[in-house]
Amino acid sequence: MVAKLALINIPLNEAKVAFGRMFEYVNIKPENENSQKITISKIESLKASHLFFRFAGHKPIFTDVSFELNRGEIISIVGESGIGKSTISQILEQFYTPEKGEILINGKPNLKEIDLQNWRNLLGIVPQNIHIFNGTVADNICLDNPQSHKEQLLFSLTDYGFIPFIQSLPQGLNTIIGEEGVKNFGWAEATLSFGKSLIQKTTVAYS
Repeated sequence: MVAKLALINIPLNEAKVAFGRMFEYVNIKPENENSQKITISKIESLKASHLFFRFAGHKPIFTDVSFELNRGEIISIVGESGIGKSTISQILEQFYTPEKGEILINGKPNLKEIDLQNWRNLLGIVPQNIHIFNGTVADNICLDNPQSHKEQLLFSLTDYGFIPFIQSLPQGLNTIIGEEGVKNFGWAEATLSFGKSLIQKTTVAYS
């Protein structure tokens, strides 16, 4: 009898945890509540100055990070694992806020003053873990913009120099990929994801 009661107690505890997390989710405030923030049409420059960041209760990940990026430039942030490279990208996406320092956009407005949705629409992100969905190459590229026409897609891919990549595939844009198609896509996954970010007309693309 005691053993049975102990077994009943396990799912009850799991249910308590699940309900606690559910209520935490319900109480999350929308990210973009402030309608007074400004919008911009493109990013000409981005300047990060003296960024300091740490997670609550932990040692600082970095204490004085500065860099500048201008339109048309390519920069690399390199270093050992754990020094904050991914954290910097998440700060740029405004998932995290640095304790100190500032990020200026186009020389004047602080990143925190820009409308969140407007800002994220200008960013093209090539994640480390890329998800390929069952469908054609074209379907995967246009996933966020289903109204894109194949002719428009071809024009954009030509403009960005992706035609050799498309021609290397068995059926071009109609090549089926994912679990039901070409597997072990390898390096092509990153190429596909990068192409997708450019097709979306983003201003800054990063990985």
